[in-house]
Amino acid sequence: MVNPQQINNVTGNNKTDEFYYCLTLGDLWTIMQADWPLIRDMFATDAVLGFTFTKTMFNDTLRVIKETRNELFHSNPIKDRKKIVDACERILNGLQFHLGDYDHDLGATQYVRVPATVARAQRHVIPAR
Repeated sequence: MVNPQQINNVTGNNKTDEFYYCLTLGDLWTIMQADWPLIRDMFATDAVLGFTFTKTMFNDTLRVIKETRNELFHSNPIKDRKKIVDACERILNGLQFHLGDYDHDLGATQYVRVPATVARAQRHVIPAR
């Protein structure tokens, strides 16, 4: 960062995490790859996980997450939901972050589309892909 205002926004007391909020997923991934020996210690041990969590596995997992992020950002459907759920669960399990009570609530969640309050002209209606 070269802009003094940006630097000021992320430095100082109680702002240690602010820098990371300014990063894209790709930026964060690059930092984590470069510092893998330090980053690996953030995750549970292989014995706890039940598998070897290598840098290659981490990169493959983040690649799935990033590709899915791009699909969603560009309003495309998710190609392989099982693959992205597995990737997210692998990261969450690695960080030993569990949704706990939310698992039941989220499992029963249903999306309901809210009807438009203003009718659109037919030429502006975007067809589903």
